[in-house]
Amino acid sequence: MIKRFKGKMSEEYGLIALAAPHYVDCQKKLGAVIKKYFSRRKGKKFDVLEIGCGSGVTSEIILKADKRIRIFAVDNEPEMIRQIKRKLANYVKSGRIKIIKTDALDFAKKSKSAEFDAFASALTIHNFKNKYRKQFLAEVFRLLKSEGLFINMDRYAHDNPKIFERWVDWQIGMYENIFPRLGEPELVKQWIAHEKYDSRPDVIMKMKSALADMKKAGFKNIKFTYRKKTYSILTARR
Repeated sequence: MIKRFKGKMSEEYGLIALAAPHYVDCQKKLGAVIKKYFSRRKGKKFDVLEIGCGSGVTSEIILKADKRIRIFAVDNEPEMIRQIKRKLANYVKSGRIKIIKTDALDFAKKSKSAEFDAFASALTIHNFKNKYRKQFLAEVFRLLKSEGLFINMDRYAHDNPKIFERWVDWQIGMYENIFPRLGEPELVKQWIAHEKYDSRPDVIMKMKSALADMKKAGFKNIKFTYRKKTYSILTARR
């Protein structure tokens, strides 16, 4: 998996919530879905795989959703690993989260089938190249137990290129407005470059193709449960 959050972007990743107003709502809804799903399940412990754990914002939401959850949190960025270990030190100590620095697909391939009760991720899968993404989704399907939950909070491109272009322009405008006011003008250039990378033909994650990839991997009950511009939540079952 390509490393896309280095230097200033990783050090100040938390500022994205100010430049992306739908980010917070998406995170809350992800937590609500997980809470509802596990509230209906009996068991003393549930293992959740989280890919692209970043600084631990989503991880903490997942952990708070149900006290029986244990997370295997994977990320390949050293700065992100440093931040999540500091932020969730108490959870690490209690054994409720295991933080792993490695490549997402490598980790998935080395894991046992039907090992996890759920898969959760936030703003990570859209960073993958298309070929890598398809391979990864197939592995996630294998790793989930029967009826296991798949939930991805991410940026899915609209299939209409004109609408998608308007959304990207809006997001770039937010970067240009917010980051200089926070005393971080260098972040504007870095995040705009990130947006352009996301739109590359070999990377862009469009809605229809994303649904098709999930279906091909074997998932069922695939649906978008939330959407504000590119910020979306996609859920499915094993």
